[in-house]
Amino acid sequence: MNTHHELPIAAAAAMKLGLIATFAAFVCSLSACNDVLSVSNPGAIQEGQLGDPALKQLIVNGAVGEFQYAYGQYAQWSA
Repeated sequence: MNTHHELPIAAAAAMKLGLIATFAAFVCSLSACNDVLSVSNPGAIQEGQLGDPALKQLIVNGAVGEFQYAYGQYAQWSA
């Protein structure tokens, strides 16, 4: 009686080919991303402008809008 289960040769080859293809896709995706950790600020206000009094209403409106959205989600899901 044989209690040792072995994969058929075709299944083992398919599994090995799948692992190789997955590894190749992973390596290609890593090589395509040369600036993974570099970040740019796409917002309307740059960091140096945060203290500008002329932009205070824009900053307040953004904070109020984010609060209204978050509170709406909270009210919807906690009812």
